[in-house]
Amino acid sequence: MNVEILGLGNCCLCCWSGWAVMVELTYSELRRLQQEEKATAAIVALEHDFYDKVGLMLLQKKEMLAKSHSIMEIREYENTRKIVKDIYSMRQQKILFKALRSNSHQDAAGMTVEEHELFDRIVGILDEGKKRFEAEVDEETTIVSEEGAAGGHSGFKKIRFLKEVPAFRGLDNNIYGPYKPGDETAVPESESSGLVKGKYAQVL
Repeated sequence: MNVEILGLGNCCLCCWSGWAVMVELTYSELRRLQQEEKATAAIVALEHDFYDKVGLMLLQKKEMLAKSHSIMEIREYENTRKIVKDIYSMRQQKILFKALRSNSHQDAAGMTVEEHELFDRIVGILDEGKKRFEAEVDEETTIVSEEGAAGGHSGFKKIRFLKEVPAFRGLDNNIYGPYKPGDETAVPESESSGLVKGKYAQVL
């Protein structure tokens, strides 16, 4: 977007995604946005190219400082940078919370281009983690933890395998194995007796 389209030098309004927005950014406008972000848990709707306009605004102020060296303008420039950083920080936190609650990459209304990209990446990472978690937890059966079984659960016997044994479903509907010769673990007595009788394992 070039300088003419931005309407620099004129405080004009345009309509974007159903609401009126300022084309030119001012210090007072940034202060208003900062207060608005603080006052609500929701993400305040911004133009998609808000940060481009912020960058242009700061560049203009810096160029003016190089000419005027005004103390007041130096303070306003530094305060503007602090306000922008504060807005950015608050919005990042809101985007993270929104991503945690969201089920869709499309739930990004009011975000800038950069924020929408960040939101999509976070949602993608969370989705991937959720799928991995569900794949481990939501199985029809639960694979028994050998360490937990060996830690003293009643009704278990520790055995050493003498032959290779493929994974099998026990009487308790849990999955055991697979095992190879020399493996040592604790299994329910209902399973160990059959393994020992079949000479697949020996009791330790």
